[in-house]
Amino acid sequence: MFLVYLILLMYCFFIIWILDGYKNLIKEFPEDNNYVPFISIVIASRNEAHNLPTLLKLLSHQTYPQNSFEIIVVNDRSSDDSDKVLQKYCAKISNLKVVNITNCPIIWAGKKWAIHNGIKNSQGDIILQTDADCSMNENWIKSMITPFRDTAVGFVSSLTPLISNQNNVFKELFLMDSVAQDIFSGYGIGKELILSCNARSIAYRKSHFLDMKGYHQIKNVTSGDDDLVLHKIVHYLGCRVKFILHKNAIVYSSSPTSLIEFINQRMRYASKGILYYKRNFLDALLITGLPGLLYAVLIALGNTTFVLSIQNTHVANTLIMIALTPFATAILSSIFIKEHPSKRMWLTIIACFVTILFIFYESYQGGRLFGDFFGLLTAICMGAGAVVIRYSKSFDFLPSLLIAKLFTILIAFAFIDSLSESLLVNSDQLFFIIIMGLFLIIPLACITIAPRYIPAYEVEIFFILETILGPVWVWLVIHEQPSIKTIIGGLVIILIIVVHTVFELRENKKIN
Repeated sequence: MFLVYLILLMYCFFIIWILDGYKNLIKEFPEDNNYVPFISIVIASRNEAHNLPTLLKLLSHQTYPQNSFEIIVVNDRSSDDSDKVLQKYCAKISNLKVVNITNCPIIWAGKKWAIHNGIKNSQGDIILQTDADCSMNENWIKSMITPFRDTAVGFVSSLTPLISNQNNVFKELFLMDSVAQDIFSGYGIGKELILSCNARSIAYRKSHFLDMKGYHQIKNVTSGDDDLVLHKIVHYLGCRVKFILHKNAIVYSSSPTSLIEFINQRMRYASKGILYYKRNFLDALLITGLPGLLYAVLIALGNTTFVLSIQNTHVANTLIMIALTPFATAILSSIFIKEHPSKRMWLTIIACFVTILFIFYESYQGGRLFGDFFGLLTAICMGAGAVVIRYSKSFDFLPSLLIAKLFTILIAFAFIDSLSESLLVNSDQLFFIIIMGLFLIIPLACITIAPRYIPAYEVEIFFILETILGPVWVWLVIHEQPSIKTIIGGLVIILIIVVHTVFELRENKKIN
């Protein structure tokens, strides 16, 4: 039951953290008539004769200058009256271009092949993508293009709710589901956590699409012409992403007509993720290069030296040594990446360390230099790992974390006398091994992600909370009463970190 409560608590904190991304979303548009890049709107259309007239009328009445954008409809092997409809509107809309496709290579998914051909025939600096069954505000183009004034921005998306004219039980469900997905993805983008987007309303620089070789490696995946492109642009090129939460950028689309259609849609969405990430895990690992390998080695060494320290000295000694991690991180950050802690940061580090000494000083045992050395080495390895991530913060280091664990296993083999005996565990031991693994991998994943967004020494300040929260977990689970010193010291450290964080947030708010 305790585990359930803990998971729920962590989930609530995650949701609150995600919702904080709201403040970074684009909600207003300053007037700027000087930024007018040429835009290519690419639409993949197959048997959409009944939807195309509405969409083309809406696009032809956009407030964006008509001579500054083109509409490219890719007629993808349609068997209905799409050809006649498109011919009719070509005579009415001067900037409408039609690309006809009569076949699709076996190695390509149909929609990706259509969009690929649309982009190949485009002239725009920015690709704006939507679907044939969509409708939008007359200011949609202008709204979606505005963020690209910042040259660091490479991808933009917006709200894409599903609506239905049918009065059935699923109408509101589909609407809420689509909005919830967009909000979750958008707020994640606001926190620089790139999750997903929807092809009904996305925009990206054509040069970036070409630089990453378009749909290379994902061309045969059924869907994923949206979020897989998003991840490629971010992870391979390191571009910024913006999410627009404004009525002018909303794009509406028809919802599924039945529950079966809805389930099939979600299964299609899920399959692309499995196929893509399975295929690109090695790419994600290799793209980090030497920093990724170095991080894996440092984490593996840190894990090993921690165990050796615990085995060769008193627990209090190890905890005091680990409390030096923020010191080590701050020094390494200053030397190697020129990221210097402020005076307030140094005071926070010193105050936390002094408090750790206050808690464990009486338990400290001298003459354990061998174990103490490994404890200090653990602090240096953890600090160095955070600095490596901070140095290459545009990369995803989570695949390197897996390699680190494999390295740790290989190192552990050197200390095993009998492999068969070591693997013999009863059911109770196996349960605690699994629980310990889960509780270790989650924080390690968090401290692997965190240095991408805040300085490495800031991360390690929070990391030492482990030292004072450990006795709390022991008290909650096995009812072992912590000492008065531990309680007082723990509260002091929490207070120090809270005060420091409040001041940092205020300072960042002033800067922004």
